Amino acid sequence: MAMYELDGNHLLPVRLGRSADSITLSHSLVAIQRQIVDVLRRPLFPLSWDEIDGGASLTALDATGQVVVVEVLERVDSAGLLAAMSRLTQAAAAGRREIASRYAGGLGAFSEDWNEFREAMPAQVEPGPRLTILSAALEPDVVGGLGVLASSGLEIHEVDVRIVDESRIVVVVEKISGMDVASGGPLLVARA
Repeated sequence: MAMYELDGNHLLPVRLGRSADSITLSHSLVAIQRQIVDVLRRPLFPLSWDEIDGGASLTALDATGQVVVVEVLERVDSAGLLAAMSRLTQAAAAGRREIASRYAGGLGAFSEDWNEFREAMPAQVEPGPRLTILSAALEPDVVGGLGVLASSGLEIHEVDVRIVDESRIVVVVEKISGMDVASGGPLLVARA
C-alpha cells in the first residue's frame, strides 16, 4: 500500500515513524507466521513449519490440494530464493502419505481435517501461487528477476515494520507485482 503526503499540488511518498529494530522486526515476523492465512487472505491447510536460515518455511496445501510453500524471512537474496524454490520442489515431490505425516495432528487427523477443509471451500477454486515469500528485505538481484518469475507461481510480499510514537508498531505487508518490476518503474500517463 503506497502512502503519499499532499504537498501543495504534489504527492510525496511518506513513511510513518521509523524503521523497527531487529527485535521488533523478529517479533513482527513471528506474528505474521502465526496469522499467515489472515495476512495472505488465502485458504491454506497448514502442514508444518520448519525453521530455516533467517526465518521459517511453511509446507501447506491450497484449496485445490496442490502443495505450496510459504516462507517468512528477514532477508531474501538470490541464493535464498533458489533455496526456497528447492524446498518447494522437495515438498511437491513428496507422496500423499509423506505429506500427511508432516501434519501436526498426525496421519489419523489429517484425513478428517483435510476433508473438513475441502468441504468448506467453494466447488470451483483456482490454484494459487506455489511459492510465497514474505520478507523484510529484498536484494536487488531478487527484485530484478520478479518480472520473469511471477508467471511461474512465485509471489513475493515486502514486509515493512515501523515504530510510531514509541508505543505503536505498524506492520505493512505489500505484494510486489512482477508487472511493476517488469515495467521499470513509474509511468507518466498524462501531464497536467
